[in-house]
Amino acid sequence: MDRFDSMRLLIRVVERQSFSAAASDLGMPRSSATTAIKEFEERLGVRQDHSPCHSDTGGELYYRRCKAILPEIEDAEAALTGSEVRGLLRIDVYGPRRAPSFFRNCRSSFKFSVHTRINLADYCCNRGVPGLYA
Repeated sequence: MDRFDSMRLLIRVVERQSFSAAASDLGMPRSSATTAIKEFEERLGVRQDHSPCHSDTGGELYYRRCKAILPEIEDAEAALTGSEVRGLLRIDVYGPRRAPSFFRNCRSSFKFSVHTRINLADYCCNRGVPGLYA
């Protein structure tokens, strides 16, 4: 497992707070995930508490930095390899009356069958942003 795969695994373990869930998400056996994290910690000379609530300062900082730089690395590689679009598409809509039809139109008009690695997160807000909505 290379450094970037180890970073991805660490991020998943922290976010899911479970070796089993993280390993499952990444399609690997739990024992491989545990071993990879142990080797990763030994290489860095740290013991990572895999809960963001209880991480030490160094571990939390490392997690946050990995979480910030990995998408940039993946985007750089995707630009060179021409790989598909992927990620989270977040749409926030103000107004409970407008939101359902808006989201239906988004889902029907966007080609999720072509862009299978796009996840849609929709959110309807009942309160307006001061000064933005009347």
